[in-house]
Amino acid sequence: MRNGDVEAFYAFVDSEEFVEYLAGAGRKYRQGILRAYGTARETVEARARVVKRKPMGQGKVSWAAPGMLDKLRTAYAKGLSDEKVGRLLGITTDAARLARKRLLVASVQAA
Repeated sequence: MRNGDVEAFYAFVDSEEFVEYLAGAGRKYRQGILRAYGTARETVEARARVVKRKPMGQGKVSWAAPGMLDKLRTAYAKGLSDEKVGRLLGITTDAARLARKRLLVASVQAA
């Protein structure tokens, strides 16, 4: 449930285990359990709506691949920071910074 797994949360709520837990609680505690359920439901659904980030630094990027250099140029042309470019391309911030220095700045100075 930490990762916003809505299906797992609802599967637990629909299970016999949850019903037995709720039935086994005294009258005084049922209201508290249902409040906790409501809070957990809101939290799980909110986390499920959050866009999951790409894992950063997974594998190497081939800048010779079609379109990768264009993506890099476009991202920096938009004025994005190294961190945002890294997230967009699925690489680390340092890899984005190094690619900018080696591929973009070097090509401008060479021309």
